[in-house]
Amino acid sequence: IIHVKDAVDRQFTTLLTNDLIIGEGNKPSISMLKDKGIKLTISEEYDRSVFKKLNQKYNKFLKFTLFFLNIGVKLKPLISRVVVHSFFLNYDITM
Repeated sequence: IIHVKDAVDRQFTTLLTNDLIIGEGNKPSISMLKDKGIKLTISEEYDRSVFKKLNQKYNKFLKFTLFFLNIGVKLKPLISRVVVHSFFLNYDITM
């Protein structure tokens, strides 16, 4: 049994036969695809999925809002500047 530390300093144990080193030092010879080979904890996976869902809903809302603001500008030319603030993004739209 060997003790291994990953790139984010999490320690775990595995059998020596499961360990395979490809590369030198901190430079791997092959590239890791998703998340650079780092396994997330259950709470980190949950947080990532919740954030992704919220971001998708927010992007749909933002597109919907900007569409109707564009219609409003065509109907009411008095609107010259619209600022949309949110937790994720800040948009400053000058029309």
